[in-house]
Amino acid sequence: MEDTIVVELYQYLVEPTPEGFLDLRAAVAGLPGYAPYSGSLREGWALFEEEQFEKAKDLLESELPGWILNPGIHQMLSFAWHKLGQEEAAQYEFAVAVALLNAILSTGDGSKAQPYLVLYPTDEYDLLAYLEKRSTSQSLEMLGEKRYDCQTCDDGTEIWFDVTVPYAHLQKRYSK
Repeated sequence: MEDTIVVELYQYLVEPTPEGFLDLRAAVAGLPGYAPYSGSLREGWALFEEEQFEKAKDLLESELPGWILNPGIHQMLSFAWHKLGQEEAAQYEFAVAVALLNAILSTGDGSKAQPYLVLYPTDEYDLLAYLEKRSTSQSLEMLGEKRYDCQTCDDGTEIWFDVTVPYAHLQKRYSK
């Protein structure tokens, strides 16, 4: 199944559609390796600070395909590949990150009525950075069965994210 996700991502990148992204998103959320609250990204940054780019790349790649739809991991992999002198791989990972940011943007408009769909809490900050916004506060809203993060930005705007999928994963994990 994990190999299938990689093929599906490639197919999505070749022919991106909102429906294709939603199907891919559902498939990734069903993977055994889907762990939206993993600390590997923080560990990756620590390795970057120590200039251990090969170790960082290996650590980040070990999180795939469970994190394959996270723009941030692809940005970090792009940086690692760049530091390792592999420009073609760096450019590919950067292109994947941008494609995923645009895919998330295609899921809504960031309003309370049409929030962006995210699979990982870090997607919110990746998207805010892409939109050149800076969060000053975050609140979790529970509306029926749905869970939303509302990010209030320093320009006064609110950007809403549907975090129902990662929140349900967290709930299931801690209910065991």
